[in-house]
Order: sequence, then C-alpha cells, then structure tokens
Amino acid sequence: MTRKQVLFAGAMVSALFRSGPLAAADPAYPSRPIRMIVAVAPGGGTDIVARLVATRLTENLGQSVIVDNRSGGNSIIGTSLVARATPDGYTLLMATNASHAINPGLFPDLPYDPVKSFMPIVMVAGVPTVLVVTPAFPAKTVQDFIAHARAHEGKLNHGSSGTGGTGHLTAELFKTATGIRATHIPYKSDGPALIDLLGGQLSFMLPNMPAIVPYVKAGRLRALAVSSARRSPMLPDVPTLLESGIKVEINGWYGLVGPAGTPANVVATLNANVNKMLAQADFVEKLANLGASPIGGTPQQVVSLIRSDMAKYAKAIKDSGAKPD
Repeated sequence: MTRKQVLFAGAMVSALFRSGPLAAADPAYPSRPIRMIVAVAPGGGTDIVARLVATRLTENLGQSVIVDNRSGGNSIIGTSLVARATPDGYTLLMATNASHAINPGLFPDLPYDPVKSFMPIVMVAGVPTVLVVTPAFPAKTVQDFIAHARAHEGKLNHGSSGTGGTGHLTAELFKTATGIRATHIPYKSDGPALIDLLGGQLSFMLPNMPAIVPYVKAGRLRALAVSSARRSPMLPDVPTLLESGIKVEINGWYGLVGPAGTPANVVATLNANVNKMLAQADFVEKLANLGASPIGGTPQQVVSLIRSDMAKYAKAIKDSGAKPD
C-alpha cells in the first residue's frame, strides 16, 4: 500500500468513528502486550494466519502480540469473549466469515451482533476451501469422487473446523449440488480434523487452503478442487469446483476486529500497520505460500464485507438445509 493509500485509510478511520462513543484513548498505544484471540484450536488456517500477523505486529509495534486460542462452540466462545472485553485495544479477534457471516444464519440466539458488538479494523486475507482426500482414496478427480460416493451411499464422512465453519458449509453445498450423502463430524479446528483425515478416520474434507498446503505439497493429501472462482496460484493444477461442473463458489476470509468502542487512534494504528505489512513482498509471499491473498483496506470495508456475506450465507444455509450438529 502506498503512503497516500495509508493516509486515506487513516482518514477513513477517523471519519468512521468521529460521532460514536469511544473508550478513553491511550496516547502511548501500545504500552503493554496485546492479546489476539483465535476462536478455534491451533493448527487451522485461522490460527496460522493469525500467528503470521501477530509476529509482524510484534516487530512493528515494539510490544508482544500474543495469540490466545479460545476454541469451542463453533467459534462462539472466543468471539463472545472479545465482544465483552474492555475496548482498549489490548484484546483483538482474528474474525472469520464463519464467526461473523455464517454463524448469524445458523444460530438465531447468537450472543453477539456481528456488526454492532465489534469495532472493525482491517481485512487481512482471503482464502478458498479445498476438497482433499488422502492418496489412498480411490478418486483423482471430482467426478471420480462423486462416482465413488454414490457407489458407497451414506458410508462416507467428512470433518470440519466446526459446525457453521466455512469448511462445513462448503461441504454441505457440495453435497447438495452433487446429491451425495456423507456424515459431518465437527472438530474444534481444522488441525485435529486433518490428523484424523490423514489417519484414515475421515473420508474427505473441505478446509481453508492455509491448513492443507503443506500436506498437499508433501504428497500426504490429494487436492481435487478449490472452491474459488479461479484456480489458486498455489495449486495451479487443481481445478475449481465450477470447472468440475459443480455450481459451488465459496471464499473464506480473515479480518481483525476489536470490541465495540475501541478508540479511533488504536484502530488507526492497527489498520495502518496491517496495511503496511500487506504491502511488503516477504509477507505477501508468506500468505501466498499458504494459498491466501492479501486484502487490506479501511475499517468500513470490513463492515461492508460482513454485511454482504451475511446475506449470501443466509441464502446458502437455507438452500442447503445446513443445521448445527
């Protein structure tokens, strides 16, 4: 991001929060360690990206940014913790489309409002999900997979980072579009589910790309398709679901938010620093190696994406019949 773009982002931050009630500003922010909540267990895509961001923020801000995994309840536990936290900039959340756009459509009594309970800071990265199986699975293409699933009606299972996660919803849409049946088994994050997939306890998964790239590159998992509209540069030989004749397109995202009322100067500091790292070639390369693409931008763009995705996923949930397990 250019200096002009960073200044524009700062101006947008000021305009966004000028009229609202804010917590007392800390002019020396940050003056102590910052806690970044990840609402899933270690090992999944959210955790991996959060740790990359936390490491770079620690270097840039001169204060430790500590990742704190608070998994459970389909990311509701960790997300609610941040919604209730003191809005001083020292408790942040690596939000996802699961926590802020999918959960509202699955859980009518969600203990937080995906927009009103949080202060938007910046979008970090976008990622597709990937249909993966082990090399022992008798399918090398999506069509092979569908044929095998139909020949073994109801005998397949699939894991995800939890009910309502991107991997879960993508799998439900995939099952609806293909007419196959398979049992969903929710985990606390992609990490534990991938362990069971590698061990043969699961038939397939559709996790976010950062969680599976190392396994695919090592030959421990076979990628059959990606859920994005276009092929990923990280897996250029893997077709999209759309190319494979399956009308499913899903993209996950990671974004940084704080509790509602977080001071404008804190938001401006964090927004500028994340936009700066997203413009640095080495950081972008780290994301690319995971199959993630940088987003960046203003706090208002976080709100806009959440609102548009909430509407999209609500329709997808209704059409697929996806329900909490």
